[in-house]
Amino acid sequence: FRVYADVTDITGETHSGETFISLGYLALKASITIPDQMPLDSFQSVSLLTQNLQGQFEPAKGTLRMDLLRNPEQTFVERYWFAPDRQLIPEAEFRKAFPNYAFKEEDRQENWEVKKEILETPFNTAESKTVPIPKAKLEPGVYLLTLETADKYGQKIEVKKWVTLFDPSGKKITTDAWGWVHLLKNTLEPGQKAEWLVQTQAKQIKVLFEVEREGKLLRSEWVDVKKVARIVHEIQESDRGNIHAHIHYAGMNRSFN
Repeated sequence: FRVYADVTDITGETHSGETFISLGYLALKASITIPDQMPLDSFQSVSLLTQNLQGQFEPAKGTLRMDLLRNPEQTFVERYWFAPDRQLIPEAEFRKAFPNYAFKEEDRQENWEVKKEILETPFNTAESKTVPIPKAKLEPGVYLLTLETADKYGQKIEVKKWVTLFDPSGKKITTDAWGWVHLLKNTLEPGQKAEWLVQTQAKQIKVLFEVEREGKLLRSEWVDVKKVARIVHEIQESDRGNIHAHIHYAGMNRSFN
């Protein structure tokens, strides 16, 4: 809600002010502030944010749990249609006819089972807003972070965050997808090299890599990706002000970019 107030003082001058009031069933907002994808060697701690409904810091205690999830053993593609609310085809028959579609929702990360628990530790944001992560236990994959706390009235709060950790050296496959692309560094200076890490669960895919600047095509080439590949492009002085890179590939009767 936005609240306005107009006050007239004894001299007849009017003063105006406004403020915002947020109302909700919970008196605390909690979040886990990390990117969706991170290099394995950069993931050293988790940042936690606890605020009241006005966006002001409010200390909170609770627990943080981190689990490594088990990736599906097959590669899925998104349906062209909505998934049915009831399954009319037997599972074995469905998987034989549609091998690259999820029978239910096993392609969604929130439905993946836990492979291994990494940590479960208490936190207190009044003392520290970060939680250190034991690096020795980590491997490339998808992890689920679960924050559990309560507001000042005792109402329980649970926050979940999925993060993909990948090996920047490209030696280990991170994804179960047909193709996965990550730009290792977003901001670069002339003389530096932009690097894209490309991975696939297929034996091999062909990727079309293109670079353009101000609508002019600067580079276009096909790259063979056998499980893992790195695409490198050197930044020139004339590239200041941004360039655009396009990566296209196809598979399973789909095109990706």
